[in-house]
Amino acid sequence: MEAMLQSNKVSANCTNLDGRTALHLAVCAGHLTVVEKLVIDFGAQFLVQDRFGHTPLDDAVRERHSEVAEFLIEANAEFKTGISAAVQLCEAAAQGDTAQLELLVDVIGVDPNLGDYDNRTALHLAASNGHYETIQKMLDFPNLDLSPFDRFGLTPLDDAIRHEHLMVQ
Repeated sequence: MEAMLQSNKVSANCTNLDGRTALHLAVCAGHLTVVEKLVIDFGAQFLVQDRFGHTPLDDAVRERHSEVAEFLIEANAEFKTGISAAVQLCEAAAQGDTAQLELLVDVIGVDPNLGDYDNRTALHLAASNGHYETIQKMLDFPNLDLSPFDRFGLTPLDDAIRHEHLMVQ
């Protein structure tokens, strides 16, 4: 790859049929050294969206490559916020994936209070599923709302009680 890029016959920003660049692919594979080389040495664009609307940083987060995500953020890459971030946050909480929650909130800067389509937050889902350790970590998130209401008028504590998760209560 390096020899091809140094020859100037190929651009680091060439895309495949899905609009994915070499940077997208290196990020998905978690190859930090290749990502650094593409961005620093060959000027790969990190704001390019593929045909699915994903940037390399979106891919790093989805694939849980926190070191790659941190590098891209330092290089001023942007993470698309909105429903995508809320859904990723809620999925991580529902699965008890504390590492993914930390990546999204601590590294990317996603608001831990974002809600899904029912306005259920990550805290609602962690409580509903009895993920006590995940909730313990979430309590360290700055500005976490401990009693948000979903569209049904329920709080995370209501969910923990309803699903009989005594440790969460």
